[in-house]
Amino acid sequence: MTGLSKSKILNKFTIVLFLAPALMLLSFVMIYPIAMGIAMSFSEIELGEFTLTFKGVQQFEKLFKDPTFWRTVQNSLIWVAGCTAGQFVTGLLLALLLNRRLPGISVFRIILLLPWTIPGVVTAFTWFWLYHPDYGMISWVIRIIRGTALSILSNENTALPAVMLVNVWWRYPFAMLMLLAGLQTVPSSHYDAAAIDGANSIQVLRHIIIPWLRPVITIVLILDTIANLNGFTLVRIMTGGGPGGVTDLFGILIYRKGFAFFHFEEAAAVSFIVLILAVLLATLYIKIVNRRGGSDE
Repeated sequence: MTGLSKSKILNKFTIVLFLAPALMLLSFVMIYPIAMGIAMSFSEIELGEFTLTFKGVQQFEKLFKDPTFWRTVQNSLIWVAGCTAGQFVTGLLLALLLNRRLPGISVFRIILLLPWTIPGVVTAFTWFWLYHPDYGMISWVIRIIRGTALSILSNENTALPAVMLVNVWWRYPFAMLMLLAGLQTVPSSHYDAAAIDGANSIQVLRHIIIPWLRPVITIVLILDTIANLNGFTLVRIMTGGGPGGVTDLFGILIYRKGFAFFHFEEAAAVSFIVLILAVLLATLYIKIVNRRGGSDE
């Protein structure tokens, strides 16, 4: 063994040695809970001693026979699709606006980032009172327009869209910030070439900006999708899953089964399904982006 080989082995060993504490902490904080949750979803739990008895797919069979579960799946898919699209489109439009050199643009950047700095509980209570049928400003405007009051969060037709609007308002700054950072890396020569060719704004967006931002768009969509799949705080405070279950999401169902009825194994089964959905959607995003990237080349 040469001295160079020994040096490489020593360097690798040193790297592993320095990474070991972080890897151990990561395993304890993330990997162990995930593994434990998966084990719980295939088991029956004795609450007294918290012992697990393997039951196979029994918990999943219960879920699939429960109409509440399928209603929650439908609500969650609408929630994820609507919120993710709304956050991305709003973030992209504002990022395009903030990327311009305009007077006072730095002030607008700070103002538009403010919703993201507000805790979810504060956001939920603020908008709850804005929607309040007797005291809310939004309900007051609707009363002037319609002539009658509308209880937005108690109406089955408006409750879910109303909370989705709040979620878009709360989380759009993440997409805006990420896309703005990507826009600022686009070489000015690309815009100059487009101007020489006579390209309009839509063509610049389609052929220059979107292809350049593709990696950032992938990250934004994946992270926003995962965050929306785990949506809980806004719905729990503003509607509690009502009225009539129209705002039941995966997070609400997990909370109810685990902490209201103490069916931890069923809650773990729902969590496992959410994990699978998150992985599948992330994989789908990556494949779509890679395919389009290859076709552009």
